[in-house]
Amino acid sequence: TWSCPLYILQGKVFVTDGAELTIEAGVQVLGDTSSGEESALLVTRGASLNAVGTADEPVVLSSGNPEGARQTGDWAGVALMGSAAINSGSCIDDGDPATEEACESPGFLEGRLEGIDAADDRGRFGGDDDTSSCGTLKYVRIEFAGAELSPDNELNGLTLGACGSGTEISQVQVHRGKDDGIEFFGGTAGMDHVVISGASDDSLDWDLGWRGQVQFLVVHQFLGIGDNGFESDNLGSDEDAEPRSNPTIFNATLVGTPDTRGMVLRE
Repeated sequence: TWSCPLYILQGKVFVTDGAELTIEAGVQVLGDTSSGEESALLVTRGASLNAVGTADEPVVLSSGNPEGARQTGDWAGVALMGSAAINSGSCIDDGDPATEEACESPGFLEGRLEGIDAADDRGRFGGDDDTSSCGTLKYVRIEFAGAELSPDNELNGLTLGACGSGTEISQVQVHRGKDDGIEFFGGTAGMDHVVISGASDDSLDWDLGWRGQVQFLVVHQFLGIGDNGFESDNLGSDEDAEPRSNPTIFNATLVGTPDTRGMVLRE
């Protein structure tokens, strides 16, 4: 449980082995910008993040630079990895009998979080439990993320890899991410009352068979930066891959500029 007013992330901080990290209301978590290693909060499959703030005391995850000097890409961001279904990847047999049994299940596919070394099992996500949970985020603000975890592999402000429908995301803002604001890689997690502002790439991006539900979403693309309000994919190498991306999004407002597109629906 993180209950002090301030925590500094130094490098990649992993939540592992089924642990639940609780971040209490009003806590600030700042990504260190001075160590030379990009900082990130990475919640692995089977673990969870319980970050619940209030309207007056949100949980804030931001840059470690002083206010007024914070910039997009100061730190890497937040990633939640779960065990819901995705439509691309392979089952990785690590010699564990439980893994061997899971690999025998039809449709059990695993992906890897971009930027995590291929030999590091903590970057794996995916499975066959669409009702599973990656945790709860309520009254949370994520700012100035998107740094590269490895060359050409930027993390989004909030990344959800195969998170299930038991995941709760509500009253969340992702602001000034260097890559996408929020990206779903498969799974069934949804969200409500969400603001994505000033993303340098796409605001809401999805692929690998995401099937979540979103209500009350505001996207605000800033002038001179950003790409698409929505970028929607199933799987580029196999557009009919199952499960197909099929989210339900309603009560959404997209505010763009003459240089950006509202939606790109493809693949």
